[in-house]
Amino acid sequence: MKLKLITLSLLGGIALSACNNTGNSTQSTGVTTESNALEKLSSKNAIDTTIDVTDLNPQDWQKDWQDQISTLTTADKQRLKEVGYYVKAAKINIDNVYPGSNNNPDNVKRIERLMPKDNFERTFPLLISQNKVNGFYPAQTYSYTNFLRAAAVVPAYCGDFSDYPGDKTAEMANPDNICKRMLATTFAHAVQETADMSSIGLTNINDKIARTFASVAEANATPEARGAVERYFDATGPFATNGAHYAQIQNNYYYGRGAKQLSYPSNYANLSLMIYGNLLLLENPDLVQGDNILPYLSSIVYAIQPKNGRPSIAEVMDGSFKKYAQGNAATYAKMGFPFTVALVNGGPECKGQNHENTQTRIRAFRYFSESGRLFTSGFSLTAAEETATNCDNVDYADASIYAASQRYYYFDSSCKLVKWDSGNPIFGGSGYRDIMCNAAPTPSPEDKPTPPPTPAKTDYDGYKITVINDSMQMGIDKLHIRDLRGRDEGFDLAYVKENASAIFPDVTPWDVDKLVKYNNRSVVISYSPTWEQGSDIVHTYTCYPFDLTENVTVVIHPSSKPGENQCYTYPSDEE
Repeated sequence: MKLKLITLSLLGGIALSACNNTGNSTQSTGVTTESNALEKLSSKNAIDTTIDVTDLNPQDWQKDWQDQISTLTTADKQRLKEVGYYVKAAKINIDNVYPGSNNNPDNVKRIERLMPKDNFERTFPLLISQNKVNGFYPAQTYSYTNFLRAAAVVPAYCGDFSDYPGDKTAEMANPDNICKRMLATTFAHAVQETADMSSIGLTNINDKIARTFASVAEANATPEARGAVERYFDATGPFATNGAHYAQIQNNYYYGRGAKQLSYPSNYANLSLMIYGNLLLLENPDLVQGDNILPYLSSIVYAIQPKNGRPSIAEVMDGSFKKYAQGNAATYAKMGFPFTVALVNGGPECKGQNHENTQTRIRAFRYFSESGRLFTSGFSLTAAEETATNCDNVDYADASIYAASQRYYYFDSSCKLVKWDSGNPIFGGSGYRDIMCNAAPTPSPEDKPTPPPTPAKTDYDGYKITVINDSMQMGIDKLHIRDLRGRDEGFDLAYVKENASAIFPDVTPWDVDKLVKYNNRSVVISYSPTWEQGSDIVHTYTCYPFDLTENVTVVIHPSSKPGENQCYTYPSDEE
């Protein structure tokens, strides 16, 4: 699919949320400088061109960040290499990929062998019909050929692990089995996301599977007729309505599209950065619902990218997450598919609600595991895959999940690698780094950031806020939370010392009602850094607002330099 448009070769859209100085209408020095750099970039590089979505330009992100990666410990370098096995795209001419071609990549040949075209089209009957459904032709958009071509872009999807850069798991000894489990996971989620039959009261999964791929866009929206769909801006950060780069995306829609129903700007950006090395799809999200590889590729890339400080779906299926998981995370890692539901949609589905949607996903996965259906030969199920009807027993925000997933896969606004999800993954390429880092100096080894400790889990089972102080040099004082709409004056939180964390509400002492009343409201947190010894100056900084609808972690970087005070909020639990 080609589109005539004016585009920026690199749009610096995923800046982190920097704190605002209270009483000052302008943003902090770092963000203002970055915005100026973006403005200059756009005026310099805006060109009229024809865009081809198959013109791939993946970046060697490990090389781009080698200056900082080289300062990491051996163990941390190894974790990044393992991430890099999956998070890489091939610069391939997909026109040469088609069913039966001897030139198909090895992972595509494996898919063809395990999931023949006849099985695929028999399982999803809409793909052999020439009829238009909900305004598009499923047989064209979701064709078997398009799936093979999408898989060809990501060589580790159904790969053989021959170049896996670490100790292989027991599961990796059988790449065919992992491939079938990955395919079944991809399509089980697609059943729930793209079928136009309600899951409420559904008892026969065959009926739902038969309607899979009946939608390519949420509410069947098209560029010409959006209907009642929302724009789906991120709740916090640069793509929120109050974000630093809202102006660049405010006229776009980021509703669900494709086999995964990719939603929210940050996910469009993550897909685009990995396969193009720029933010093409953030500027043009409608490309993800075209008759091209993107409806499938968006689902495949989502499955192999870690996000929100958690493992990727691929790392659950290949057993590698189990290598690092302890506590509750170790239990979740053994579940298999039900844990991926928590990773995909834990907020809406793993809190005692929307059980029918989770049950649809699990029933579809079981269906696909049987021989003679999607695959010529089936595969065995874990105990949870055999018995689960929901994912309520998975706390998708459990601290042990984040602890097992920490690796220097992200960078903060000072362009230092960090282990927590700052919102900026490092696979965007050198051009993206240059924009976002604004020519920041390379840190010396002694400046290597030390990750904050993993917050302890409390017994409080309602909404909670975890505040992490990622500074080694100063504490966070005068922490205050209030309702953004000004319904009251708010209340103070406790002091958080250097390189420490605190969870609110704490079990003792705490008036839980003070926090509970803010559920489902937009709130803001303000704070003051404890300045370096001898300073008489005290400033208060206000973080970007966020919605208190999840268990939220707020990472605060206090500094004696006003422009370096910043806040980041995660996870967002957005698909």
